[in-house]
Amino acid sequence: MILSFLVNILTAPFLEGVQAIFNQHLAPIVVKLLILAFLAGFILLVGVLGRSFFSDYFFTHIDAVVHRIPIISTIYKAITEVVHTLFDDENTGFTSVVLAPYPSNQTMSIGFVTRESLPQETDPQYVNLVSVFVPAALNPSIGFMLFYPKEDLIYLDINKEDAIKLIVSCGVMLSDFKTMSPPPSDKNDQGTES
Repeated sequence: MILSFLVNILTAPFLEGVQAIFNQHLAPIVVKLLILAFLAGFILLVGVLGRSFFSDYFFTHIDAVVHRIPIISTIYKAITEVVHTLFDDENTGFTSVVLAPYPSNQTMSIGFVTRESLPQETDPQYVNLVSVFVPAALNPSIGFMLFYPKEDLIYLDINKEDAIKLIVSCGVMLSDFKTMSPPPSDKNDQGTES
């Protein structure tokens, strides 16, 4: 009874028009099924068009507006780049996951190696430092950019996604991991393990 009631409510406004189109040669139940099929198709089409066109248009314009706001645009751009680096599988910006001595030498924080060594033009006493991004718990898009000697870092055999889950969950979602040897110090080998 409930189903029949809902079908009648949905099809009643269109019943006479559809029957006129088919010159009343179809049974009422067939007409109602055609109306329901048309309504389902129409709702699906509106959803697809809304999702593809409206959302793209909306987010593109919001993005353009945020990029024009003086101070917020700088912060927004930086956060966007970090988030894309964190979550883009093809991006090799974060080469390894490490434990770094932060905020003191007695504690260790999880971090991402961004460069295995500084550019050659850097002061010779600093050229061998490793650049590490230590993200904040709950929000990995903010954190600290720190530089360490390679021997101060503990390299972990853990993928980027598991490390991010660990950070976002404040340590609750900790998967098994092992330590591994640091990558070679060769400048041409940016953090890949042999």
